[in-house]
Amino acid sequence: MKLITKSRVAKLFGVFLCLVLFAVFAFWLWFPKPSITADIVMNDGVSLRTYVFNPSGEGPWPVVLMRTPYGYTMMTTLFPPKKYTSAGYSFILQSCRGTGDSGGDYSSFSHARPDAKDTLDWIDSQPFSNDKVGLSGASAMGITANMAASLQHPTVKATYVAIAPQSSFTEATFMVKLVDVYPDGYEALLLDAPIRARYRNGRNAEDVMMMTPGVPEKMTIDLWSTANTFEKGHRIAVHVTSSNAPRFEVNPNTGHQPGGSREETRIATNSIYHIAEKASAIILPILLTVDAQRTEATETSSGGDSALQSTGDTAIEDVPEDKLVSP
Repeated sequence: MKLITKSRVAKLFGVFLCLVLFAVFAFWLWFPKPSITADIVMNDGVSLRTYVFNPSGEGPWPVVLMRTPYGYTMMTTLFPPKKYTSAGYSFILQSCRGTGDSGGDYSSFSHARPDAKDTLDWIDSQPFSNDKVGLSGASAMGITANMAASLQHPTVKATYVAIAPQSSFTEATFMVKLVDVYPDGYEALLLDAPIRARYRNGRNAEDVMMMTPGVPEKMTIDLWSTANTFEKGHRIAVHVTSSNAPRFEVNPNTGHQPGGSREETRIATNSIYHIAEKASAIILPILLTVDAQRTEATETSSGGDSALQSTGDTAIEDVPEDKLVSP
């Protein structure tokens, strides 16, 4: 049996260390190094880390821009910059807000358009750019590319993405009011609540999503709780609008963050569906007093004591699910 001496262990360790150092050195030689590393300052003061890979020789060159929420190493492995630079393009990889070494908070695609505009303006001012920019990407990068394309920035000449076509998006707010309409036409507001379309699936970063033009979306708007007796001759009205200022902030429909700039605005044309397969409804639970429920139970019983027992006249109980109504 061969004994492993200390000198042999040291020799093996030395060989292993040499292999590791060689692998690190080879990776360093292979790993793409940007020509320029810049922190581009957005209009709100947040800096976005941006890597520029230029071809060899004299510029200026056409530019391919890719904005990503993913890591630098993964992106340069999946999309080798040399693929673009060897074809004579300057390749720009930018970490989206709140990702990588970029500043700010990550909020899915909510800053995609204004950040893209500021980035395109920066590219337009750089000596390596010939003012011809192509937008590219797949998956999340494809969405950021499409949202940047919707700006119609003068430097953008082409867009290539590996997702379903989506050259624009829709942002809107829906306001719903529950109203008690008196016989003389007076309208008493009972409840109102809004929903901003991007938050229709939730407010977590992974849930925030703009709407796609022409694609119906189901939205559930919680009006919270109330109780009201609609007297005889009164009517129930539901008002649906896209604004309720100054009670709620005006939505410019541009994709800007809530509380952001409203200098730029877009018109959003919204439709409320009433067809059978896409029916809109308001769900109003009916509440009965215990006396009313006792009467109903007595009328349907064959005899004996009612199942509802109460000594008070004002107790309230929920009606079963099958008695909910949708006016």
